[in-house]
Amino acid sequence: MRTRNSRPAASCLTSSTCAAEDVFGRATVDRWGFDLEILALALRRGHRVLEVPIAWNDAGRSRVRARDFPQTAWEVLRLWRRLKRER
Repeated sequence: MRTRNSRPAASCLTSSTCAAEDVFGRATVDRWGFDLEILALALRRGHRVLEVPIAWNDAGRSRVRARDFPQTAWEVLRLWRRLKRER
């Protein structure tokens, strides 16, 4: 399954508690790359992921700083390498 965008839509795992425990128990990223890791792990582990449109209200208090972009890129690279090793 391809997801269109991990940010503006809510991506939902199946309602199974086991799916949530399986995926969130394996997560290692705790910053901006977290949602990408959860999606990648869920798909890799064979869990069903649904994209659900939501109404987004931007509060205007974003804490994203320019220095966060390299950190997120590093998190994505580490995730890609980890998933490649776990094949």
